[in-house]
Amino acid sequence: MPKAPRTAEEVDLVKQAILTKALQLIVDEGYNKLSMRKIASRLGITAANIYNYFASKEEINLWIRIKGFEIMDTMLSKSNDEKKSLVDNLRGLLRAYFEFGTAYSEYYDIIFNLRTPKVTDYIGTEFEEIAMTRLRVSGRRCLNHFLQIVEKVFLSKDKLPENFTLYKTTQLWSDMHGLVSLYNSNQIQQVVDNPKEFIDSRIEALIRELLGKKRLKLIL
Repeated sequence: MPKAPRTAEEVDLVKQAILTKALQLIVDEGYNKLSMRKIASRLGITAANIYNYFASKEEINLWIRIKGFEIMDTMLSKSNDEKKSLVDNLRGLLRAYFEFGTAYSEYYDIIFNLRTPKVTDYIGTEFEEIAMTRLRVSGRRCLNHFLQIVEKVFLSKDKLPENFTLYKTTQLWSDMHGLVSLYNSNQIQQVVDNPKEFIDSRIEALIRELLGKKRLKLIL
């Protein structure tokens, strides 16, 4: 009697298992050493079986990145509350970013730190459409959380220089990226007695630096 085809839920579970194992291998050994055979071996299945779900390791990397951005987007979205002040929402956003970066450090590394194919690397390949519609869009949603709140901070009748909001957003993201990377590498823990207190104080300092004393008093 032929085996019944897998349900959509069963197929998704297998795909997630493949992506999870591939993510671990990339973080541990590097993307260049990743192979379908190695993933299959770690899962106790054949390499041919992996190809039933993904065409190549490039496609696997693509979906890992998409999942990482989607997790980040969900966490950043929850930090926004229309009933709260701008300062509270900004604080919530920065804390949510830090939480994602530390709680999902493997996804954070593959998105920001490790040398793996990015959106532009998929242009001209069979995965270009997915990269441009799913990966780029999910990444842009995460960036927009920061762009929108920074834009509110500098909402003014005065004309701002071109790309000012993007510059300030990138500056803020760079500072937060530094905190996440230092924390994940266990460096902050080596030099301060209370890492959590240090992170909280740096987030508060970044808020003050972004708002400026005058604007902070007006908002508060």
